[in-house]
Amino acid sequence: MISCLKLEDNGLRSLANIERLERLQAFHGGGNRLAEFWEVDRLAELVYLMEISLNNNPMTRKPQYRLNIIKKLPNLIVLDGKEITIDERNRIETSQMYDA
Repeated sequence: MISCLKLEDNGLRSLANIERLERLQAFHGGGNRLAEFWEVDRLAELVYLMEISLNNNPMTRKPQYRLNIIKKLPNLIVLDGKEITIDERNRIETSQMYDA
C-alpha cells in the first residue's frame, strides 16, 4: 500500500493511472510538466488524499490555480505546503452559488 508518492522533477505530463493508488494520502509532484487542470481530476477518486504539492508545474501559473484545485479536491487539507483556509473554502462556495 502506497500512502505517499514523491515524483518531483520527473518531466511528468500526465497523472494517468494514479487513481489506482486508492489509499494515497499525499502526492508530491512539483517540478514536472503538468499543464492542464483536468489532470487533477484523476486525483478526485482518491478519497484519502489530504495533501498534494504541484509547485513549479505550468498549471500553477494559471489564474485561480489554487481555488481550482481546492474545488476539484474538496477533501484536501494541504496544497503546495500551505494549509487550505476556511476563507478559501468559503470563496469556492460563494463562486458556486453564482455559477448555479
